[in-house]
Amino acid sequence: MRIMGPKYMTAGMGDAGACHPRDNIALRWLAAEYDIGYDLFDTIMHAREIQAKNLAEFLVKHSNGLPIVIHGKAYKPDVPYCIGSYSTLVGYYVKESGHNVKYLDPLADDNADVIDSVTQPCVLLLAHNRHVTYGYTGDVGDDNFYCNIPQGSIIVDPWRKMPQTNNYTVIHYGNTRNN
Repeated sequence: MRIMGPKYMTAGMGDAGACHPRDNIALRWLAAEYDIGYDLFDTIMHAREIQAKNLAEFLVKHSNGLPIVIHGKAYKPDVPYCIGSYSTLVGYYVKESGHNVKYLDPLADDNADVIDSVTQPCVLLLAHNRHVTYGYTGDVGDDNFYCNIPQGSIIVDPWRKMPQTNNYTVIHYGNTRNN
């Protein structure tokens, strides 16, 4: 259930943490060592990069002058570790496009670009979702945020769990069924 259960297989942010890249490096070495003919693990890492760049471009496209904030810098909620974080990969591509990005994460061990509150409307990527990661029950709502999110913000939810409210616009990223 830990690796193949419904929490792990829920659509959302790309794989992250120090283990995933390290595992893929080791598996790529094995693929070369045993000449399996196709490096599936390189393809997985390449797809991760493309997905992160696409998500960054989506954030920039919807910013319309609003600041871009990524809700969660660590590789998952409630941990301080930023090594291998998918959030920082998306943030890298936002910066590469010439836009600034800030992270909202009270535990991040890398405090560069980290803020502790949002004071003006922004485009906020919901990178951390305790309900999905840890299986919290109940409705996904404002209790999922690290601080109050200003009215008029745009929340990009790759988990597609956040409901629409009158306070902000929610975009369920990756939802092609309603397009």
